[in-house]
Amino acid sequence: MKQTLTAEQKQATTERRDRFKALVKKVAAMTPDERKALVATTPGIMTVERHTLSPVNSILIMMQNPQATIVGGFNQWIKNGRTVRKGEHGFSIWIPLNKAGAGTNDQPDELHFGSGTVFDIMQTKDLAEATA
Repeated sequence: MKQTLTAEQKQATTERRDRFKALVKKVAAMTPDERKALVATTPGIMTVERHTLSPVNSILIMMQNPQATIVGGFNQWIKNGRTVRKGEHGFSIWIPLNKAGAGTNDQPDELHFGSGTVFDIMQTKDLAEATA
């Protein structure tokens, strides 16, 4: 069953997408040395699953929240015993999206990227607190 979005939800989605596009353009305009310097100013941002984010995603998060340290998607936090607090707004990053190939060995799956939303650990609470 497909959910119909309200006019306000559509507007919020458009605004969020436009903000992400502006951030991506800002990062793309940086030289490789500027990107390296920016990433070097902070300890690596990790996912809740203990993976280090790519330099580009680290920069995107730092531009949205310089204090971020550990991030994860809504369901990732739940799998790890935490939940996102009500009213929190996530940060946009690039996430891999697989596009199936033609089904033959000589045409492997293509890797594409889309925007995804992650939340910092400071935006979450223990699941036990949420159910109490």
